[in-house]
Amino acid sequence: MHATKTGIRRWETATRFYEARVVSDLFGNVVLEKIWGSRHNHRGGHQVVAVGAADCQKGLIQIEKERARRGYQEICVG
Repeated sequence: MHATKTGIRRWETATRFYEARVVSDLFGNVVLEKIWGSRHNHRGGHQVVAVGAADCQKGLIQIEKERARRGYQEICVG
């Protein structure tokens, strides 16, 4: 998969992280890739959800609200 121009968004707490990436799969479909885990070990997971280009922004907004509700801070990914 390769990242589209939307890029990567990342949220962190003192011990956890969460990333959301809008990417294209091998067939050209737009998917939302979610990655989460601990900042101190290798435990975590990921999920790829086929959302389509029209629903990517809605998905990112929903994730942003949920992360804020759970006390995560968005950080710059450079």
